[in-house]
Amino acid sequence: LELDATVDPDFLRNLTDAQRTKIIRVLRSNIDALVSGKDEAVDSIWTLMVQNGFEVYSVREGSIHISFRCFSEQSLVNLKRLCADKTLDKLFTEVFCPEFVEQGLESLTLRIPDDEFEKCVETFRHPAPETIVRSQSVS
Repeated sequence: LELDATVDPDFLRNLTDAQRTKIIRVLRSNIDALVSGKDEAVDSIWTLMVQNGFEVYSVREGSIHISFRCFSEQSLVNLKRLCADKTLDKLFTEVFCPEFVEQGLESLTLRIPDDEFEKCVETFRHPAPETIVRSQSVS
């Protein structure tokens, strides 16, 4: 199941819209490496996600919008815990911010609305009939 999230950059100082847009564009491109997991720079986040049963499924245009995919209800619980205790914020900041410190980027904050978690819990507990049929045909 997929959850939509936003990664919000926190800047230490005011920047022009053009400067912010450029930084966000590069950050989005760098975060896109999480989809494949093939960049050594993202190893710490990739390993944590794999160990906890979820992945970054996509990174989209706009601000920085990403989708996580959880493979079980436990992986959903893990993702929620890692968001709540700010572990993912810290890792995203450590991995993606150093390149932009001089431009004033202080940290990254991952936001997943509670209703995204609730929607996924409901789907895991009460899957739609087509989901059950699809998962049985894959087995």
